[in-house]
Parts: sequence; structure tokens; C-alpha cells
Amino acid sequence: MTTDPPTISELTAQLEQSRLAESANNRRQDVLPQVPLVIGLNTIDEQHHVLIHYLPQIARFMTRRQLLRLMMVSKQWAEVIEHVLWEQPYFGGETLSALASFQKFLNCLSIARLSTRNYVKVISVNKVQETFYESVEENWLHKLLTQLPQLQTLDLRGCDFLNGTVVRMVGSGGRIPRSPTSPRSPTSPGQPAFLNTQVTVLDISYCFNLNEAAVKTLANYFPNLKRLILANTSGVSDASVGQLVYDCDRLISLSIASPKMNNLTNDTAITIAKFCSIRLKELDLSAVQGITDVGIAMIAKYCVKLEWVSLSKCRHITDKGIVTLVQGCHNTLQYLNLTDCHGFQQPFVTLPAIGKAATELRSLSLSFSALDIPRLLEKRAQDMHSTSDPVNYTYNSAKHGSFFSVLNHFTSLKHLILHGIPDFTPMAFLTDLVEACPSLSVVTIYRGYFEDDFIGGSYARVGGRDSMFTSYDSDADKMVSGTAYVTDKTLHEWNRAHGSQCYFHLVLEKEHREKTEMSNW
Repeated sequence: MTTDPPTISELTAQLEQSRLAESANNRRQDVLPQVPLVIGLNTIDEQHHVLIHYLPQIARFMTRRQLLRLMMVSKQWAEVIEHVLWEQPYFGGETLSALASFQKFLNCLSIARLSTRNYVKVISVNKVQETFYESVEENWLHKLLTQLPQLQTLDLRGCDFLNGTVVRMVGSGGRIPRSPTSPRSPTSPGQPAFLNTQVTVLDISYCFNLNEAAVKTLANYFPNLKRLILANTSGVSDASVGQLVYDCDRLISLSIASPKMNNLTNDTAITIAKFCSIRLKELDLSAVQGITDVGIAMIAKYCVKLEWVSLSKCRHITDKGIVTLVQGCHNTLQYLNLTDCHGFQQPFVTLPAIGKAATELRSLSLSFSALDIPRLLEKRAQDMHSTSDPVNYTYNSAKHGSFFSVLNHFTSLKHLILHGIPDFTPMAFLTDLVEACPSLSVVTIYRGYFEDDFIGGSYARVGGRDSMFTSYDSDADKMVSGTAYVTDKTLHEWNRAHGSQCYFHLVLEKEHREKTEMSNW
């Protein structure tokens, strides 16, 4: 006698009974691997609700192909994944280039639903490059700003197809304007023809096809900007920066770092102090050669809420200007970058004044050469190779006592950044550094190319006791004063043994410079 196969309803009932029995068994047992997916949630509906809540955070760590598969789980999952995919569109992939993907995205904006276009919050075109045969249509910026009503971040870093014509077409309705001047509405001459109040972050760094008029026009388009990055951008001048800070009076972060543009003067500092005095918290003046202590004094007087300041590679800002700036924002300053600041000539006088004034300072960036330490380390390295028994050579921390005494004034310093660490720097120097400033939790060391790199390659574990090209052995690798140099291996062993006290991070500086990091090769 043959029995009929179970129906779908019967199979569903059996599965439900087995699931309930297993769930009850798990609740009775207090074994960790047998608890439900989320502790305290015993039903599938509750667990599914929690998954939906955390799905956007989980989806950010998944590939696009995986996200597209997740969209087939349910309608609710599809809505969440669609929001994640459209929030920051990625241009490029396995089958399409970044340029072709960006062009396809522009074409679909006119047919996409408004609810879908409202998902887009961030647009980044820094990977899109025009070719000899393919180019981007000139009204691309007009399409982005008019078709994406909820756009908040516009990343145009290194965009070669951003020029004055593209900027002017935004105010002329996507058409090529007849006049190169800033577009104004004919009905209301005092108002710009186009206004976007949603964009709060604009990055046009390394855009070399803009002129001064185009930069001024951008200031008219985005009055609610909070973060503006103009690092190494053409068209940046005293007049254009003054127009920007005047129209965008809600700026919180401003970067005008210009290693190649030397046309900024104290007038720029005065306009920043005048129009950004209320909200400005971050200011990057790296490599701005025209600003002197006079401009810094104006900023220190009015921008008293600064939390992040970079004066790296500034030639005409002296110790007096640095101290004046720190004293002006002593209650809020948390990060200060003085790397390669040529006017920073008296570190053992300036640094104690900074430490006493900036009680909230958490991060400090310095050049190794400015502290007069490489000369002492070079002499010590020569002595190490000249002596017959280098292991018995003791590290004399008294030579660096002035520097260590300076660190005692930084009671709240958590992160110390040292640029340009020389070859054959002893580990004993870093251990004394931690002892002198017990509040430190992270020390980042930027190094250039060493002699050993040309023999063993970058990050080579070389520099033993007897020869500069001898690999470490187990006896010579002990971190005793004068027996180990700063390398990847010694820092790794230090972090493994004392990582809870202070973590050391060694970085090859040339790989982290703008436009030269490995990701852009």
C-alpha cells in the first residue's frame, strides 16, 4: 500500500513544529553557541526586524554583486539595499569603465523615479577620467545638481572635465552661456540664477581647469557649504577666496593648501577672520607662502573656535605667529600640524608655550629635523659602527633631555606624529619618548627612503649589530638600549609587548602623499 506524498501545507506545518521545538530546546539550554541569532529575540519576525535595522551598516562591507543578491531575499531587503546602492553610486566595475558608468548614470537620471533619486547623498567622480575618444557632456554638473534634490556631498577632486564653461552652464539652465561672467537672474539682479541649499560638502582640490570667475560662481551656487576643500586648485586667489567665505558664511572646515599656488596673501587671512569667525573649526593653510604672522594674528583674534589647524610648509609664519594662534584658540585646539614649517626655529621655546596654552591639544605633528635630533642620532650611529662592541654602547638620553622635558608640558596629548625619522634611529629613543609623555597612546612615524631600501627594498628588516645590511638574529633583536633600530620588526615586537601602553605605527611617507599613494598608481 503506497502512501500519498505530503502536501505543501503538511510540509510547512512539520517544518514549523520542528522549528518551534528547536527554539524551545535552545531556550532551555544556556550554551552560548545554541542561543538564537539575537539574544532575547526568539521569533523569526523579531530577528528579521533587527536584521533590517542593521542591514545598512552590514551592507557597507559587502560588494555590489553580493548586495544585488541580497535584494532577492524580500521586498523589505530590496528597499534597504536600494537605498544603500543609491546613497553613494560607485562608478566603474568589472564590465564598465568609470567613465562609461558615469555616463550611464547621467542618462538614467531623467527616467529614474524621484523617490530613487532622493536616495543619492554623495557623488564622487575622482575616478572618472576622460579619454581621447570619449568625453563627458558639458552639462553634467547641471544634471547632477538639478536631478538629485537631496545631494549633500560633491567630491570633484582631480576632475579634469570641470572648467569654467561647465560651472556657468549650471546657472544658464544647462545651456552654454553667451557671457563668461557669473550668471545672474534677469528678474532679480541681486540673486544668482541657480541656488542649491542642500550641498554642504564641496571638494574641488586638484582641479586645474578652473579660473577665478568660475570659483566665484561656485560660491553663488552653494550658500550653505560647511566643508570646502580648495587644495592646489587653479583660480584660487584673494578675491575668489574672499567671495567664497562671504557667500558661504556657514563654513566649518576650510582647506586652501596650495603647494603650487603662491598667490594668496594676508588679505585671504583677513577675510577668513572677518567672515568665518563664528563657526570655523578646521583650517588648512599648508604651503600658503603669502600668509605671515600678521594674517595669523587676525585669525587668532577672531577665529577662537578652531579645533584643527595645519601650518605645514609655511615659510613666513614664525614662532611668534604660532604661539599667537595657539593662545587665541587655546580652549578648543585639538590638532596642530607644524611639519616642515620653516619659521618654526625655536622648538624648545615654542613647544612649552603651546603645551601650557593648549590644554585640550590631542594630536601634534612635527618634523624630526626641527627638533635638532637627527644630528645627535647620526653621531650616535657613527659611534655604534666605530666601537668594537656596540652592544655595550649605552643610549644617552641626557642628549635629548630638552626634548623630553618639552613633552612634559603636553598633559593631554594622545597622538604624536613625527615626520622624516632618520636611518639608524634607536628604539631606546622611542621608549624614552613614551616615558616622557605617559599620556601618549599612538605614535605615528613617517620615514623617507633609507640606505637599506636600495639593497633590501622598502620596509626591509635590516640593520643588525655589526653591519648595516645584516639581518636581525634572535640575540641582536632584543630591545635593549642601543641594540635595536627603528624598523618594522622592532616596532611590531614593541606593539605586541607594550601595545596597550602606546602603539607605534611606521609609514613610508612617499606612499601616502597626495597623487602618489599606491591606490593612484
